[in-house]
Amino acid sequence: MRFAIFLLLTFSGLIVSCQSVPSTFSQIPATDPDMNRPGAGAEQWIGQNTVNIPNAGTNTARLDAYYRFSYTDFVPYESPAVTYDFTLFDNKISDAISKGQKFSFCIMQLCGGCQQGGTVDGAHLFYPMYLHNQMQAEPVKDWISDGKWI
Repeated sequence: MRFAIFLLLTFSGLIVSCQSVPSTFSQIPATDPDMNRPGAGAEQWIGQNTVNIPNAGTNTARLDAYYRFSYTDFVPYESPAVTYDFTLFDNKISDAISKGQKFSFCIMQLCGGCQQGGTVDGAHLFYPMYLHNQMQAEPVKDWISDGKWI
């Protein structure tokens, strides 16, 4: 009980003191080295360097690279079961290593605007056909929503 009262008094004191301190903000100039620092600055996004820092007219290498892979980048639409291809992933990692970049990525399970995949029953299928066939054979099947297989 004493500890709870101590915490309550401590945090209430912090809240009061925080409210009495005015906040000011200033713009960080593009020449500031923090604009191009690992883990927080502009990054090479999906193979593109769209933000040139510190000079907008000079293409400078980013310290961080990010790439968004699709499921079909690893398992092509018409591939046989348990067949994977990590060539694109390996190439992106190697490219980041050669540039001394930190590399981060995501793998999208669904992409309405992507061209990979195929069409089944008039709907876009973004994952391999063998997987779709397996799901159709299960009690809970994949389904169509907004023109895409889910």
